[in-house]
Amino acid sequence: MLDRLHKDVIQPARACGYEAVWLVGISLGGFGALLYAMQNTSDIDGLMLLAPYLGEDDLIAEIAAAGGLSAWDPGAITTTDYPRRIWWWLKGAYALPQEQPAPQMYLGYGNRDWIVRANTLLANNLPRNRVFTVAGGHDWKAWRTLWRAMLTHREAEMHLPSNP
Repeated sequence: MLDRLHKDVIQPARACGYEAVWLVGISLGGFGALLYAMQNTSDIDGLMLLAPYLGEDDLIAEIAAAGGLSAWDPGAITTTDYPRRIWWWLKGAYALPQEQPAPQMYLGYGNRDWIVRANTLLANNLPRNRVFTVAGGHDWKAWRTLWRAMLTHREAEMHLPSNP
């Protein structure tokens, strides 16, 4: 899947002259967008994630018990443990001082979503103005509301004057 995304979407977009390439994902699609970003960080400029799936409850509980992402030690990570690998990448990209710039990330989720705990752990490492929550669950009603809010905010950010 990631290879096809690269060959069929990212490379052609760059070849057509697009200056910025963003990935958008909802739920498991957010997981896929994060996998791509983890493996191809320099290929994309940003992520817009709506209630991304971030792993099973035991992994989320482990990160929370450690005191959050910046304090969490992932331990040994197998090549097929994709959720743990994603959290390890998120830690380096968003929770610790960065050597390389990470893609901009906007995150949105409902406050009654079944994966709210995982999304909150991620949100704690992002700029507040890039985290959006609504009353709602893991459903299209919440996602449509979040999507409009995220796009409106992104558009406003694009038109802000740059700091000298």
